[in-house]
Amino acid sequence: MGHLARLMGAKEARPYWDQLRGLYETHTTETQLCDGLADALGRSAGKEQFAGLVELLRDDSRDGVRVMFIPDIIRIGREQGWKVVESVADDPVLGKEASYRLHQRDLRRRAKARRDARRNT
Repeated sequence: MGHLARLMGAKEARPYWDQLRGLYETHTTETQLCDGLADALGRSAGKEQFAGLVELLRDDSRDGVRVMFIPDIIRIGREQGWKVVESVADDPVLGKEASYRLHQRDLRRRAKARRDARRNT
């Protein structure tokens, strides 16, 4: 079932995002299904679903599966998404992934600054 849920993670599933969310919120005991639905929710989300993804990320009743929303929150929210990730960096469940993503962002920024400095000399 989890694999089938993951297949729903496409832009074409965006009109059904609320139904996917309903399934995610009602199926709490089947780990593979929850993981698949979380993956599908993240990958099918667009700007209209950003606030909903943030709500799901902050719902601490779901533990580790929430980590799957971080990359999509960054992808959709851009700067606002990064602020959300910064806000969960101290969370006991999300902190490791959030800190990793923030570290990678800092590395990219430093590398870009070095490239720009070389071009300007």
